[in-house]
Amino acid sequence: MRLFDAVVTPRVTYDCAAWTLKEADEKRLRTCRRHMLRMMFAPRRRVIDTPEELSQSEEDSGDDACNEEVAEDEEDTLEPWADFIQRVTHNIETQLENVSSEDWVTTHRKKKWKFAGRTATVTDQRWSKRVSAWKPAGVRLVGGQFRRWSDCIEKLTGADWMVSAMDTDVWLLAEHGYVYRDDADELFGKRPREVATV
Repeated sequence: MRLFDAVVTPRVTYDCAAWTLKEADEKRLRTCRRHMLRMMFAPRRRVIDTPEELSQSEEDSGDDACNEEVAEDEEDTLEPWADFIQRVTHNIETQLENVSSEDWVTTHRKKKWKFAGRTATVTDQRWSKRVSAWKPAGVRLVGGQFRRWSDCIEKLTGADWMVSAMDTDVWLLAEHGYVYRDDADELFGKRPREVATV
């Protein structure tokens, strides 16, 4: 597992601070990671003996040829594919928790939050800060991208996220709320929406 985190994860999440992911994209990223881990660390499918095979093996316990034929017919004795995937996924997730391995979505959110903080606090007018603070003038045609890079940050901090990022202590405290989607609105003077009850 640690070799996977040291070799595969850095290559996949390279420059991930510039990503703009929707919920569907995050789901695909998690699915891809689980699929790769299953391919690398999954054990073989279990062989399940059916009642008919058990009775036949008891009657012909001394017949080696019959036992070889039963062993060759693996399609009938293997555990169902859905049960195999569920069991292997559960085992891999347990191993990942034991070694404290982060999934790629969490890594992406941490790097993006830190990159946003660094971009807002730089003193020189580098292009990354100018592009992030640029507000286009005029009217554009209907359509375009579904989500901007800063939309998920503005959802937590507000539209003036670059001003909020200047307070590094508050920005570090809000990182956990952004990464794990906790309620951190109070840090930026925002109150959570009250759901109207009928």
